[in-house]
Amino acid sequence: MIAPHGLLHSHINLRGATLVTFGPLWIVAHKIYRILEPQGLCIISDPIADIRDDMDFVNQFGALRNDGHICYYGEARLIELFEKAGLRVDTKFYSTITFPREFNEYYEKLLRKTPQALLDVYQVSQVGEKVHITLQVLNICFRKAASVV
Repeated sequence: MIAPHGLLHSHINLRGATLVTFGPLWIVAHKIYRILEPQGLCIISDPIADIRDDMDFVNQFGALRNDGHICYYGEARLIELFEKAGLRVDTKFYSTITFPREFNEYYEKLLRKTPQALLDVYQVSQVGEKVHITLQVLNICFRKAASVV
């Protein structure tokens, strides 16, 4: 990701979790813009927060696992940050991913305080000693504009 000036890339593929290891997302978007060739592509696959998640449940859930979880962005926010950096949405599609976690008292407490309708949005279920959550994954391709001659 840290490319010397003058070294450009035609495309960059990233998992969303990788993005935040390079700093705040708005800075990362600008770095990506800087190292992409004109018409270059940046492809990102990242689980996203559901627009109906008004209590930030998905980030609370993610934070319970001590693995460095930072944030699930919503689609609109992710697009806004990359567009401000000069990249435009080329194409996008959605998929899903289900994460199992070891069920413990922290998950139990979070699930108890969360409305059932929101648990249904994320298809949260407990199976034995595991709690599962299903997230929508945004697979999005941003394109850097062509240079003006």
